[in-house]
Amino acid sequence: MSVKYTPLAEEILGLVGGPDNVTKVYHCVTRLRFSLKDDSKVDAKKKHDLDVVIDRVVVRDEARTRLADAIELALKKSGGLLRLVPAVGESELLSERPMCTIDGIVLPAVTPRAFSFATPEGACPTCQGLGVLPSKRKAKTESD
Repeated sequence: MSVKYTPLAEEILGLVGGPDNVTKVYHCVTRLRFSLKDDSKVDAKKKHDLDVVIDRVVVRDEARTRLADAIELALKKSGGLLRLVPAVGESELLSERPMCTIDGIVLPAVTPRAFSFATPEGACPTCQGLGVLPSKRKAKTESD
């Protein structure tokens, strides 16, 4: 089975604003990255990931302030997400919020109420915080 890459390449170029908007293309085994002239030409109606390089830092003691500034700026620009791309190894997506970085589900903030059985947030959905399940037997009445 041969794969035809021309239609796929044309579709990708259309999503990033056409071939005239691409200044450079980077690739590795799992990623295809573009440097673009105008980010506003990217089709906002299609789902896509857009990574922006904030800084490239060699980690050592004297680079702590620079690294902290780069992380702060990245989190601010991205709404709380940061992709860490080490020189060796796999990239890692990090988040300020409790969320699954694989499928993007954001979890609610953890509060003390979530740990209390006496509140709806912390109560077991089955027993509703009572610790016992309602009996399925009918209660005996005096007429029985």
